Amino acid sequence: MSQPPTSTESRTQSERRAESEARLLRAALELIAVQGFAGTTVAQIGTAAGYSRGLVTQHFGSKLGLARSLVGLIKEGFQLDTVPRVDPVPDRDILEAWVDRYIVALEADSARYRAILALQAESITSLEELRPDIADLNGQVRTYLKARLAAAQTRGEIPEGVDLHALVTAVLGMLRGTASQYLIDPEATDLQAVGKAAKGMIAAYLASPEG
Repeated sequence: MSQPPTSTESRTQSERRAESEARLLRAALELIAVQGFAGTTVAQIGTAAGYSRGLVTQHFGSKLGLARSLVGLIKEGFQLDTVPRVDPVPDRDILEAWVDRYIVALEADSARYRAILALQAESITSLEELRPDIADLNGQVRTYLKARLAAAQTRGEIPEGVDLHALVTAVLGMLRGTASQYLIDPEATDLQAVGKAAKGMIAAYLASPEG
């Protein structure tokens, strides 16, 4: 009679699965960044990650399941990377700090942002099933930023008339648009200059009694 796996063996198996999923997701990000979501097959992803062609389906169930996992990975990155880096910043300055962090991350990992924009575009057009996942990602970002700004507004550091939801939504759109222009034509998009302009607009808006 065979012996059940020990806890050490079980942990090792779990670690191997986590590693293979991470490699598959990274391979998917890099392929989607170049080929788009529609142009990338699960077989290509499995091969690029160094595994069998069918491993993507085994781990994620379908290509849509993989796309949802990619959005989940992006959400996790926001919570584990972006939030800790900007948390120490005073509440009133959170948007300017977020602009700085967004630009640094865009320069450091352009493939990730290409994939994010590709998935967002697909959710608007041919992959409607992914739309709630993208909306939830955007909502997570807006909720965090609005909470920080609302704390400053309660203390009187931001005028009561400022529409925080509109401001955060506009800044999110501005940064996504900046990322698109940078990825299309980096030579014509000075990210540091754009970041400075964006922070100036944010400061001016927050200083206005009526927003």
